[in-house]
Amino acid sequence: MLQIGDIHYDKFSEKTLAVDNKDKTPPAGIVQNLARPVSLVIGEHLKSRMSAGDRPAVVICGDLTSRGDTETYKRAVAYLEQLLCAIPATCPNADQVHIVPGNHDVDWRKTMPYADLSVHRLRPIVDIVDSSLIPAPLTVTTRTSNIQSGNAAATISSVNTCRASGAYRQRPEFRIADPIIQALAEASGLDESELRSKVATALADSPPESHEGLDIPLIEAGDLQYLVTTIGQPPPSGLHIVAAHHGFLPQVTARINPYSEMVNGGDVRQALLASGRPVVYLHGHIHEDRVEVITAGSTMKQVPARPQVVIISAPEFADGYNELEFEFSERGTALGLIIKRYRIAGGVIYRAADERIALGGRSIVDPRAKYFIQKLHGTMARGLDIIRWRSDASAPEDARQLDDDLLEECIEELCWQGVIDCDSDRTLPFAEREYRFK
Repeated sequence: MLQIGDIHYDKFSEKTLAVDNKDKTPPAGIVQNLARPVSLVIGEHLKSRMSAGDRPAVVICGDLTSRGDTETYKRAVAYLEQLLCAIPATCPNADQVHIVPGNHDVDWRKTMPYADLSVHRLRPIVDIVDSSLIPAPLTVTTRTSNIQSGNAAATISSVNTCRASGAYRQRPEFRIADPIIQALAEASGLDESELRSKVATALADSPPESHEGLDIPLIEAGDLQYLVTTIGQPPPSGLHIVAAHHGFLPQVTARINPYSEMVNGGDVRQALLASGRPVVYLHGHIHEDRVEVITAGSTMKQVPARPQVVIISAPEFADGYNELEFEFSERGTALGLIIKRYRIAGGVIYRAADERIALGGRSIVDPRAKYFIQKLHGTMARGLDIIRWRSDASAPEDARQLDDDLLEECIEELCWQGVIDCDSDRTLPFAEREYRFK
């Protein structure tokens, strides 16, 4: 899966690779070759990546434009068309693509004014995406799709966190203060309640630019309930991915701004943790390359197993993108993910250090595997050796009940958790891999 962060195409299309040029009259072509457009560098790389033939899923985390400029939004969508669908045979299908609006995609001052969390105002950018070659629609409320490869299955749910972008309140100086109303009533001889009503009507009819505009991240109550219901559907071992523009945890950098954090972020966190299954939450917005992992505490008694909830923030697209590789057991259980960071430096795109993250807590490992874990302690064994231990005379009856696939899953879960090492090639079958305790 590819995770694409904020594009802000107005700036992105103008950005070039940095060149420290001290020559006022350099030979023709040299500066142009070195200071290539970033959009070209990333574009060439992603086109090559998409043409590999494995058709990765793609999550686009919003903010294609800035300040709601729809003309730039059109150009950004056209650019994404070229990246994703330049080769029709390798273009992902609708289930594999999710694109969400960002707060900068909403022109709430002019063509998309705020109206009580309504999504109808997003029609201009919805139409732009619908008329493009991008196979999926813009998510204006929620949207879910399922992708599968062999026994591995994942559900992707995207959600609009920008419903309240542009909500406004009366500026403090426009609020109706009692002393002012009383003074006007005394000076004019008008009834105080009638005067208050006239002032309130006048203020309500004033244009939005006369009021304080707010950018309020939230997941609308009905949309959050939809996510909870969708994540709760079987199988419990399945992987669920949520795509949004805003994160639900506070950003690391201190920020002084009204409603800068998701106002119901605590509700979102509680809902994801209470699901009792692995969830990966992908977002943009903060332009920070950050990964955070949270786990339900012991006080959440309703959660029998406490898998990880992984929150991944994408960098600004001008700095690169993330590729996420998920690993599943033969039984279809999500074991972990590898974050491959593709970043720009020195005029090229390079792959930074990978990050491996387990998707399950230790409480998830089948307790019947305890015998095999004890046997492995202090020695090295191949998967085939571990399978044979099941027939040992000393093996307890519950350990004998583990079939090959479940036993492999238990051992691999411990590898992802860092308890057991496996340096063998991942393409080898379980029987041929070598395992040892760290």
